[in-house]
Amino acid sequence: MKFFDVIVIGGGISGCEAAKKIARYNKKVLLVEKEYIGGTCLNFGCVPSKFYLSVAKRYEEIKHDVELGLIQGAVKPQLKFIMEKQREVVKQLRNGMMLELNQNYVEIIFGEAELNLMGNEKQVQIGGDLFCADYIILANGSSSIIPSCDGIEESCMEKFVLTNREIFTMQQLSQKVVVIGGGVSGIEMAYILHELGSRVMVLEEADMILRAVDRTLAFELLQLLRKKGIDIILNCKVTDIVDGCVVYQQNEIEEVCECGGVYLSIGRKGNVEMLPEELKRTKDKKFLEVNDTYQTNIQGVYAIGDINGKSMLAYSASMQAEIAVRDIFEKEHIVQKKNVIPQIIYTHPEVAYVGLTEEKAKAEGILYSVAELSMNYSGRYVIENREMTKHGMIKLIISDDETILGGGFISCYASELISTLVTVINQSMTCDEILQMIYPHPTEIEVIRDCIKKWKQRKERD
Repeated sequence: MKFFDVIVIGGGISGCEAAKKIARYNKKVLLVEKEYIGGTCLNFGCVPSKFYLSVAKRYEEIKHDVELGLIQGAVKPQLKFIMEKQREVVKQLRNGMMLELNQNYVEIIFGEAELNLMGNEKQVQIGGDLFCADYIILANGSSSIIPSCDGIEESCMEKFVLTNREIFTMQQLSQKVVVIGGGVSGIEMAYILHELGSRVMVLEEADMILRAVDRTLAFELLQLLRKKGIDIILNCKVTDIVDGCVVYQQNEIEEVCECGGVYLSIGRKGNVEMLPEELKRTKDKKFLEVNDTYQTNIQGVYAIGDINGKSMLAYSASMQAEIAVRDIFEKEHIVQKKNVIPQIIYTHPEVAYVGLTEEKAKAEGILYSVAELSMNYSGRYVIENREMTKHGMIKLIISDDETILGGGFISCYASELISTLVTVINQSMTCDEILQMIYPHPTEIEVIRDCIKKWKQRKERD
């Protein structure tokens, strides 16, 4: 039996971050990964999807260039070459992560880890080898939820229904694709497939797409995507997938949609099935329960990243790794502000939101005001986005003491702009403090000041 100070199970973003931080304390750390370093984010999620999104956006721009006469002749995406380039990017980033782990003297073993919590020792078996540690950090990640409708299992086996693990290995585009789920992943994939040439229908059970995002921004994006030609059906339930068709109900009427493939994106669950029963699960049994420092109900066993279901995002998983490792070695509790984790949808234009939504503020009985402004107040936005000037906007939720509670953008650079709002909310800055900040011109970020100025002028008039 070999001893380590900490064993980290799962080599995704959170697991790798935790292992590196542990090593910097000059502690012996073992990282166990059963498949690929980088986990879902690097191999089957964020990175490949953003690569395809960059291709889709570039292709959309090229089509506009053709219309303007800047490019002559037909341009058609070659899926085989796109896929090869995407694999090269993933491999390059994965090798970079491996190099960094090696430079920090993290020991890595590839294999299936079996955790044993019986008795006082925490043991991990990998194949025929047994390892022991004072602390265990579980970073097992998550997997797609498969609904219980008829025909789903057979369709998954036949690759007619694809999840995020299979979609980036598709060899050809179907003429028509049904996307089940109108969350972030579903909407991003709908945009990608539409721009690359497929006819796309999105089926969403709720009355709006992007339920975690402010409803005003979600509705604006809904209108824009429909205008692009993506068919989005709300308030519907998929009941059957059979013979190349998706059957769904809307307003108690059964509809049948024939298609060439299905992308399934209705949510994710933590990979908890093979973990010891001693570890307490959440009420829905999908995740592990943790406290504010991400420790489970078992002393010395932590759960970070997707497996705890707190925030299914790579960048928040990295912060969870920081908090857990500090709790182990410094007993220092980092206060992590809630609601300051940005949500980003990388369509074109992008949508980004952080903090309280108007719906949540209303539900919690918080007194607030709404400030909204068109992105047309930004000269740069108008210059660079002639075809989308009707849709760009900023929305802010402002408290009675004039601090920013939440806010977001629809803009081509929303994913970059949102970081300013993260800082503003995290530091509890007032509107007057924001107005004292000087932004460069011409930039899109200037609309924050313009939005607050217009809001204060309206407030004074009222």
